[in-house]
Amino acid sequence: MDVKIFKASEVLDNPDRKVMSPENRYWHCMTAVDEFVIIYGGCSLNEQIFAELWIYDCINQKWRLFKLPNQLRRTLRNSSICAYGSKIYIFGIPDVSESYDIDATLFSFDVRSLTWMDLFHESNKKGDRPPRMNTSSIMFGNDSIFILGTDLYDVSVMYTFSLQAFRIYVVEPVRGFPHPNFDGHYTLYKNKIYYFGKLCYGPAQFSQVRVFDLSTYIWEWRKTQNKIYPENRSDHAFIFNANCGYLIGGTLSSNFHESSGGYVMSNYSIDKPLPLERGELWKVDLDTLEWTKLKTLDTRRYHLQACIVNNCYLYFFGGFESGGQVGLKRIVIGVPSLKFRSGETFSTAKDESNT
Repeated sequence: MDVKIFKASEVLDNPDRKVMSPENRYWHCMTAVDEFVIIYGGCSLNEQIFAELWIYDCINQKWRLFKLPNQLRRTLRNSSICAYGSKIYIFGIPDVSESYDIDATLFSFDVRSLTWMDLFHESNKKGDRPPRMNTSSIMFGNDSIFILGTDLYDVSVMYTFSLQAFRIYVVEPVRGFPHPNFDGHYTLYKNKIYYFGKLCYGPAQFSQVRVFDLSTYIWEWRKTQNKIYPENRSDHAFIFNANCGYLIGGTLSSNFHESSGGYVMSNYSIDKPLPLERGELWKVDLDTLEWTKLKTLDTRRYHLQACIVNNCYLYFFGGFESGGQVGLKRIVIGVPSLKFRSGETFSTAKDESNT
C-alpha cells in the first residue's frame, strides 16, 4: 500500500517576532498530546491566515513552529482536529467560494517522530474522492476517524475513515433523529457519540444532549440530571477528557434554538442584565450527565480554543478577552503528576486564578 509519509519542516527562527511564540488568533484548532499543546491554523484580527502548526512543551516551556504541507494550506480556513496516542489528525475542507477541484484533506502528524502522513493519498489513487462538506468536526474511535458535519446542500452527514483499510464509509442513522444539522462539539465515549451544539440556542441550551449509539445507529435526546447548567452561549470552547467535558468562556447567545425543522424562536429573553462575555469554567460528567460549575475566571474570553494536558491542566488560547491580557493560560483541574511538578520551575503560560 502506497502511503505518503514525509518529515515535517520546522521553522527555527521567526524574524517577525522577538519571541518564538504564536500570535493571538481565532478560528484556530487546539488539542494536546502527552505534555504537548498543539495550535493549528487560525486567523488574525486583521484577517491574516496563519498557515502553521505550533507545539508547546508544557514541561520545558518552549514553543516549536512547523510549516504545513501544501495540501493543508488549501483547506486551512475550515479545519477540525483530534488526537490519539502520539498523533494528531487534521481534517480540512475548502471554502464554499473555492474551486470545486480542491478536495478535502485528512493528515496525521506524529508529535514524537515529527512526520506527516497524507491519509487520503491511497483512497485518492483508487478514485474514492473525499466527501464535499460545508462544516465538519472529527474524533478518533475504533481505529477510525469519525467525520460529522453538513454537505454542500447543508444536509447532515457522518462518515468514518478506517485507519486500517484507508477507506471512507457512510454512517446513516437507522431511524428517529437525523444527524445534527448544526456545527457542534462531539466526543466518543463508551461506544456512544455525544453532541453538544455550538449554535443550539434554546431556553436551556445545556439541559440536554444528543447521543448516538454506535451499536444501534440511533440518535436520542438525553436530559441532564440537575437543574444547574451553563447559561446559553456561543463562541465558547468545549473539550473532553476521559468521562468529562469542560466548557469555558463564550458569549451570551440569542433566543433561537434547534428543532427538527431548523431554527425556531423560543420564549427565552435576552433582556436579562447579564454580561455579554462569559467568564466561567463548567464540567459535565458523561456518565451521569450532571453539570458542575468549577470556577469563575478573572477574565472573560470568547472565540477561544482549549485542551487538557496530563489530566491536570486545562490550557486555553486565542480569541477576544476583556479584563486581561490575551495569551496562553492554564487552569489546574487535577493533581499534577511528578513528571510535571519536577519540570515546572516556571511557566510561560499564565495561571488563571479562582475568584
